Amino acid sequence: MLEGAVRGAALKAMISNPAACHTLRHSRLLVAAVWAFASANDACAGPLPPSYVETGVCPFECCQFGQWVIRSPIPVYARRGETRPAKFKLSPGDTVRAETGDLVIDRVGRVVVDETVGEFSRGDTLIALHCGREEGFLVWKDGDFHYTDIFWPMLETGEAPNTQPSAKPYAGRMIERPRMTWWVRISTAGGMTGWIPLRNTATYCYEFGDKIDGMDACK
Repeated sequence: MLEGAVRGAALKAMISNPAACHTLRHSRLLVAAVWAFASANDACAGPLPPSYVETGVCPFECCQFGQWVIRSPIPVYARRGETRPAKFKLSPGDTVRAETGDLVIDRVGRVVVDETVGEFSRGDTLIALHCGREEGFLVWKDGDFHYTDIFWPMLETGEAPNTQPSAKPYAGRMIERPRMTWWVRISTAGGMTGWIPLRNTATYCYEFGDKIDGMDACK
């Protein structure tokens, strides 16, 4: 509750004074809200760290940590968010222990509300983060997080944003897809540790291009 209030205060400060981002960006409580707003509205100039991070999560239904078997080559990094150089690489057939994971929204998405629906009014722009619950999506507006039913058509990979008002049965349109990476901390039987980046390729919810056995308990 307190963290949500602090996030809201951070956004109001940035809306009225974009320069406040320089002061706020190093606060651990404020970082998610600051980056979400900055990424969507360019309030802060210069390169930004990830827009939103959920730590210690297994993000999809039937997701599980524990013993995984690698089915395609995957680089392993010393720290979450690194892009090079790789600490070592996993090869097909390797067995690792998945310990925890952080879901990083590398770029937030945006949804425009064309017709009033639920708690959202016509003309609202929502920051779209990721799917949640059944047929739902986690969005962010005015410093608060909301789970909402999906009332917009999802953008396919590479599809141009829809600039025209949505038609029935939709009450909104997605003008930018969120882009996310699930960073998982692993350890090997030989004692090596690190983080592997699993990039989400799904139009809706989660699908990871790297083939791994053991992460989905429903398979």
